[in-house]
Amino acid sequence: PARAGLASAPTASGPARLDLVLLDGATRAGATALTSWVHATGMAVAGFWGGFSVGRALVVLVPVPRRTGLPYGRVLNGDGITAMILVGSDATARSLYDEWVLVHEFTHLGSPYIRDTGAWLNEGIATYIEPIVRYRAGWRSAESVWREWHDYMGRGLQALGATGLARTRRAGVYW
Repeated sequence: PARAGLASAPTASGPARLDLVLLDGATRAGATALTSWVHATGMAVAGFWGGFSVGRALVVLVPVPRRTGLPYGRVLNGDGITAMILVGSDATARSLYDEWVLVHEFTHLGSPYIRDTGAWLNEGIATYIEPIVRYRAGWRSAESVWREWHDYMGRGLQALGATGLARTRRAGVYW
């Protein structure tokens, strides 16, 4: 794996450090572009929160053969904070900025984590904030944000009815 240390964004107590690990595997975007994208995403999310939410985090990028985009991401808490992001090997440097996954996962770092029945709030906050961050960074238009909200927020209505917030799954959790 390749490693890079990124002094990414200010926090309340000084600069944040994102340690980047790119696991073995070819990516069309290349290590330099991936590093720049992680840094820019950290700065964009820090701009929303008024500073990056944690002092240090590990970002692990996992190349996925014959895929484009970012098929999956997750924040893991253990002996520190890790954001694990699957990166399609066919993703281009420019296409990374069209993806929502890393912004979404970094947004989780700035909101409280609620166990058990709190998935709807955890994911709902990140789902709502992510397009705003990308709009402010210049990576998408205001019209596309409004269109996404109009087209997808209705998915969460079942959670407000018979299913209930505590038992909702999939789309109800995110919307």
